[in-house]
Amino acid sequence: MVLIGIELVLNAANINLVAFAQYDSKFQGIMFSLFVIVVAVAESSIALAIIFKVYQYYQSSNLDEINELKG
Repeated sequence: MVLIGIELVLNAANINLVAFAQYDSKFQGIMFSLFVIVVAVAESSIALAIIFKVYQYYQSSNLDEINELKG
């Protein structure tokens, strides 16, 4: 859920950057927006790798069945 929240914040920032790039003659807003998209893709790939490793180790994707993660 934390990763989904971060994705939503990054998408909101992208919308603002593209909207304010309309008022700027330079491409700084668009370039920074592309950088934020690349960061979001990297974050998604890391989250997917974590999910695959948890499934490979526990043979289940149901978080209620995984008790070893509890502190």
